Amino acid sequence: MLVKIRYWGGIKGCLIEICHAFRPAAKYASQSQPAYDSGAMKYQYRFRLWQIPIFLGAFMAALVFGSYVQLQRDPPSIAIGRLSAAELELSAETPELSIPWPSKGSAAVGVGGAGLIGSHRDDQPRPIASLVKVMTAYVVLKDHPLRAGDPGPEIKVEAEDIQLYLEQLNNGESVILVREGAVIHQQSLLEGLLVPSGNNLAFLLARWSSGSVEAFVERMNQEAEALGMSQTEYADPSGVSFGNVSTAQDQIKLAMAAMSNPLLARIVRMEQTQLPVVGTVYNVNALLGQDNLVGVKTGWTEEAGACFLFAADWPVDGQTVRVFGAVLGQDTLADAFGASRRLVNATGSSLQVVTAVGKDGPGTPVTTAWGRRTTAVPEDDIRVVVWPGLEVEASLERRSPTREVERGAEVGTIIVTAGEQRIEMPAIAQGSLTNAGILWRLTRGPSMPW
Repeated sequence: MLVKIRYWGGIKGCLIEICHAFRPAAKYASQSQPAYDSGAMKYQYRFRLWQIPIFLGAFMAALVFGSYVQLQRDPPSIAIGRLSAAELELSAETPELSIPWPSKGSAAVGVGGAGLIGSHRDDQPRPIASLVKVMTAYVVLKDHPLRAGDPGPEIKVEAEDIQLYLEQLNNGESVILVREGAVIHQQSLLEGLLVPSGNNLAFLLARWSSGSVEAFVERMNQEAEALGMSQTEYADPSGVSFGNVSTAQDQIKLAMAAMSNPLLARIVRMEQTQLPVVGTVYNVNALLGQDNLVGVKTGWTEEAGACFLFAADWPVDGQTVRVFGAVLGQDTLADAFGASRRLVNATGSSLQVVTAVGKDGPGTPVTTAWGRRTTAVPEDDIRVVVWPGLEVEASLERRSPTREVERGAEVGTIIVTAGEQRIEMPAIAQGSLTNAGILWRLTRGPSMPW
């Protein structure tokens, strides 16, 4: 038997003919060859029968080697689809955010955990009077923290404290009566500082906390810098100096940090308290308990005018959202109170708590190159506080590449941002994804992405 292989050039490819003949090879070879299309190239090769196994063996070896290479190649990792930015539409019942700013001075308003909503005429720092005492209390508690129920160390009233008290009293400042040699707990001094606004107690605490007033003021400015209060400078611990300057926005940053301290937050909410020597004293903040206000501090000097730094716990969609604000440079404390109430009500009524990405939503597609498909959803609803005009963005960061996913497995992290809110939550697979099968791995093309 002879094998005749003729190769035809062009698009015809290869023509292989296996001819069976029972004539002698020599006789067969002497026969003239059939004619073919004159436009094609002609090649003729003759092989003996014993050469066929060689070619079959080579073919099988190539097949085995190619299969081995295909099976050794790693399948592509799973692909997680893009999580589009959340498009949230506030309900028609939500009024547009129209902030009733005061007609003079400066002001700002924000939401705890979400950041600043807006400000008005607040580009230049101005004197802030007794709002300084919030930073004084914040630094004292940061350097000398108190546990719940612990009144703190006893602090002795020295002769220099009495001398300062008399000087401040003659200057018409806000002071709290003390006696030389008396011992007062740290917590009581903080209450006297923040509730009736005792200037002399601010200096007493400063010397006790840092060793000197100068060193304490340096600590105040260090903390202001740490909080990002870039337009704030402190000159004394009481606020009597017009060198104490800040902006409404910076004061909101301080209020958000200060109100995170449970003791400080409890003190500024007191309507009255009992102090050694002087007895019962009352809070200067006449708005406590009204319009959901829970603090934080009033202030007044001739240079600063009337100032009010406030916080209000506003009910929003079954949750409590803390609204912060600051009003500076008003004519009277009554004007500052009135402006603050308008800001609180306008801001609070415009807030919503919405689901940015829901656990029962359509989810994000999770797919494989070999045709498996499922979705990923957050472990729980991701809810954020929003107001008209706030941009909400959502994204998904996948975990390290994998090729198999079990139902309920974490495949990435969903990140939602809204203002200063940033919420991260695991993305959970709703179904299983098995690894690629042998048939797919053998037959996939050479240019598959991986």
